[in-house]
Amino acid sequence: MAFLPIVLLAAGTAVKMASQYQEAKAAEETSKYNASVAKAQADQYRKVGEFEQARLLEAGALDVDKLARQKRQMAGTQRALYAKAGLLIEGSPLEVMADTASQFELDMAVSRYGTKSEIALSKYKTEVAAKRYTYESSYQKWKGKQYKRAGYAKMTSTFLTAASGASSSMPSSGTASTASTASVNKLDLAPGYGRRSL
Repeated sequence: MAFLPIVLLAAGTAVKMASQYQEAKAAEETSKYNASVAKAQADQYRKVGEFEQARLLEAGALDVDKLARQKRQMAGTQRALYAKAGLLIEGSPLEVMADTASQFELDMAVSRYGTKSEIALSKYKTEVAAKRYTYESSYQKWKGKQYKRAGYAKMTSTFLTAASGASSSMPSSGTASTASTASVNKLDLAPGYGRRSL
């Protein structure tokens, strides 16, 4: 029966350590899951960014193409109007046509620049968002490892505390002499008290 408290202590310690292990494992698994979610979000941002940039490039090309068609139509209209008026395409009419053409070229250049700027901004925003989630993924992985280490440290501490408690509750060889000395003192029969010293 003397070992029953030690058996109970060992069983309680085992249950507590198992609970600490499960807790650490759950925290680690949660962090791993969060890391995979963050990585998936980073990948998703990159894919959305690539799609957005392709869309901007296509829209920019269509805009430049539209301006080029308008330029050709305007040049054709101007030629027809000058011909109808009986003017030769030289001198002032030619300068007007050249000015109109250069204005369209400028509009096309502005459109190309705008498209490049929007694509660059989209790439920057995409990369910032993707990196944020990539860093979050790395942090969650690191956090999972820390949960695991902390769980093992808790389990070790629980084991050592239980081992210390078990060793202090076990009877030792010095206990009987201590008890007998205490009983002698209780009867006032300690050396120098109640009897004559020799």
